[in-house]
Amino acid sequence: MDDKTIHDIPSIQELLQQAQAALALKRFADNMKPFQGIFRILGLDINQLASSLDTAEELAKKAENLSQLPDRFNDHFSKLGWIIHQSMKLDIAIEAINQADAGEIHEAEKTLVNYYDPTTVRFWLKQLWRIKAFQPRMRLAELALKDYEDARYHACIPVVIALMDGLVNEVNGGRGFFADDTVLEAWDSIAAHKKGLVELGKIFKQGRNKTRIEQLTIPYRNGIMHGNDLGYDNQLVAAKTWAALFAIGEWAIKVEKGELKAPLPKPKPTFFQTLNQIYLTEKLKKAIDQWTPRKLIVGQDFPKNGAIEDYSEDSPERKLIEFLVLWKQKNYGYMAKCVPVERNKSVNTMPRRIRDIYGIKEFIDFEVKDIEDKALAATEIQTVLKYQSYGRVVEKEYRFRLLYTDDKGKPKEQGKGSWFIINWSYLH
Repeated sequence: MDDKTIHDIPSIQELLQQAQAALALKRFADNMKPFQGIFRILGLDINQLASSLDTAEELAKKAENLSQLPDRFNDHFSKLGWIIHQSMKLDIAIEAINQADAGEIHEAEKTLVNYYDPTTVRFWLKQLWRIKAFQPRMRLAELALKDYEDARYHACIPVVIALMDGLVNEVNGGRGFFADDTVLEAWDSIAAHKKGLVELGKIFKQGRNKTRIEQLTIPYRNGIMHGNDLGYDNQLVAAKTWAALFAIGEWAIKVEKGELKAPLPKPKPTFFQTLNQIYLTEKLKKAIDQWTPRKLIVGQDFPKNGAIEDYSEDSPERKLIEFLVLWKQKNYGYMAKCVPVERNKSVNTMPRRIRDIYGIKEFIDFEVKDIEDKALAATEIQTVLKYQSYGRVVEKEYRFRLLYTDDKGKPKEQGKGSWFIINWSYLH
């Protein structure tokens, strides 16, 4: 990849560009106030626009500070066996960086170890389920987590190291995490960067050919798995091993999605397209100000278990029921029309993504427990789903979140978009 620092990756640069664009629009709006009558004819309130951008300068500064954070974290900690990844809490990373800046590197490592407690590990472990190659490894991962909870670090560390290697091996055509020719970079990734997993891999796979009994601070794969590093069994090494697994998960997701390389560049919007977007945004804000949530009662305003036509047209609940009925019919092509197209994916690849996640379950039935409008274009629907999994019937409560957007997930005014299920990929 061409990005020399994590600061250079596209998503961070896009964040900075958006912040600078907001700042430029703020200055434009301030300068255009004498001509507000003309803009009012066009349906744009310049004063209101300027007011809505009052915090643009502050946000631009915050964006710049955040953009530097991944590089600062890795500069301090990668040589110690930690790297930042997308799912890591920012306030924890900031706290650790501040401690390291003050020369309190041991306190910073304690902060990171405390963050990767069993509760956090359990949460992020569940997110790895969306990686197809990790699904058969989940059983051993959960056993390793139980050992971690019970401070049996001697047992959990080798298992997690093996899971890291096996996951990379499966998605990488037979070359594991510790192989010399494994490429651990991916386009637009915080973890899968030359300052991230590439550096971590070099440290973890160092040669360790001599028997050592002193306590380790880094999970050296060769020393641990070959029985030469005998002092590996401690919480610090265990936490670093889990953290590395989650960073590898970020890379593996991109591999399975085919996102290792950059997509074709998109054309930049013209100045007038930007102004038009501002106008639409202002129109949407007015609609939000006038919005009130529906007060729906199960069994009265909607059935808890009905056919598609029993739910109001163009409603989020009707879209969800359509999705569930299609799941029962195993119609993954039409199910894909109920979810937004994933970033850097084409419409044609979505049915396969749906099948990979929903095809492993045999859907039986559903029950709608509650519908709660959270915002003008956001609704959450509590359900109980019944399906067959590996020969046994499972009843699972799940809260679906739907947004009114276009098929790329961008907000749209009513009548110009559709309801889409946003958290469809986390169900299992």
